[in-house]
Amino acid sequence: MRTLRRQADARAQPPLLHRNGTRLAPSDPTQNPAGLLYKLSVTTNSCNVTFFTNEQPAVVSAVGGANITVTYDGTPKSVAFTTQPAGLPLAVTYDGSAVAPVNAGTYVVLATVTGGYVGTGSATLTILKAPQTISFASLTNKKLGSGDVVLSASSSSGLPVSFAASGACSMKGAATVRLDRIGTCTVTARQAGDVNREAAPDVVRSFAVTSGTPGSNSVPPYLWPGRLIPRIIDLLPTTTATTTVLPRDNGQALAALVRALLLDSSGAASSSSTQKP
Repeated sequence: MRTLRRQADARAQPPLLHRNGTRLAPSDPTQNPAGLLYKLSVTTNSCNVTFFTNEQPAVVSAVGGANITVTYDGTPKSVAFTTQPAGLPLAVTYDGSAVAPVNAGTYVVLATVTGGYVGTGSATLTILKAPQTISFASLTNKKLGSGDVVLSASSSSGLPVSFAASGACSMKGAATVRLDRIGTCTVTARQAGDVNREAAPDVVRSFAVTSGTPGSNSVPPYLWPGRLIPRIIDLLPTTTATTTVLPRDNGQALAALVRALLLDSSGAASSSSTQKP
């Protein structure tokens, strides 16, 4: 590769080159009216010859260095350049586009001096995904049979939050928890992120599911130990050390008691109907 630089004055005529028998001028006067330095790359046989224009060299540097990292915030992210000589006009592109990028990603930034000078500068711009968090308040303990639990949570990015339930409960819809049994219910709030946001850290909330109260629809009244067992004992006849005598009605009084317990949701059923021998 041979590089020739020719300085000409107003009286000098540019040399002519031949390629494949065609006479070539080193510069078109309409493109280089000053005629001082010429730029034309040609190949003659195996020799590459380059002539330079009258444009002077300039140094272009990115402010912040060759590798620039910022975080997504929904606004365009541009890269500033300086020139030497100072203040030269520049054309800046981001992966070939003149529009500064907004979305997370990595972009090749090129700055080219326009008019009077020759110079380029480059940088790599990286826009990181933005972090986000979830706001999910603690959940209070619930009694089995007290109804479904409606969940509410939000993310700092505004993206929707999803839920998952485990333990003594299960999901019933996108944001409703059903209480399945006595125990501990664990609910996890998640936000998976998108092209511009990182996934948020999961937020886990747990609460106790306790036994139902009289009048609730979770456990039938006749299964409440505090009500059924004492009445059954009260129904039984007198017991001696060797013999237990069953009621003479063959269980009719027990059946009547159970019916009363089923109908009585307030716990006020009476055992006055109990018959003993």
